[in-house]
Amino acid sequence: MDEGIVELVTTPESSLIENEFHLDGVVQDHNWTMDITYPATDAPEGANLKNIYKTVCKARSASFVFALPKEYEFNIKEFKYLKMSVYAPEKSTYKGAYSPFQKLWPRFMNSMWSFGSNSSFGQQYWAIDPFEIQDNELQKWTEITLDLSSALDKHNRVIVLNIGGEPGIDPWAPETEIAYYFANLRFSKKP
Repeated sequence: MDEGIVELVTTPESSLIENEFHLDGVVQDHNWTMDITYPATDAPEGANLKNIYKTVCKARSASFVFALPKEYEFNIKEFKYLKMSVYAPEKSTYKGAYSPFQKLWPRFMNSMWSFGSNSSFGQQYWAIDPFEIQDNELQKWTEITLDLSSALDKHNRVIVLNIGGEPGIDPWAPETEIAYYFANLRFSKKP
């Protein structure tokens, strides 16, 4: 760099999101509370699983959060997809008011709702509609791909994976623990 030379490097086809970028969602508010175990030593068997997390919902908006330092942003121009392996619990877990928790709601932002104070780029929030983990995908590792192309003109550095959306359940008292496992969270150039 001292000589004014810039080296162009070839980026990989995909890039794992390492644990160093995981952030406790409780910094937002206690509605996001989730017990997180990493590495998850009790994870169900699966092929080629890396960086496995066990997440247990403890509040109505339980969320799993990854964040880059405030001076950085995701390279959506090159890595247009977010991929992950997800293991969701059995159908009987989602009884009554807890039926929405069979859904994931991915949201992207620059800070945890503080409108720019935690980012060099300000706040440019966007979200993908909540989507249901289908019944035939429960109790097995399922590959999920999210298309991030809607973020091409936005600055984003925080990923929030919310379980269930925001159903507003109070008090929080499910009959069965709502536990998800996540593995192989990564950005990818290809779907």
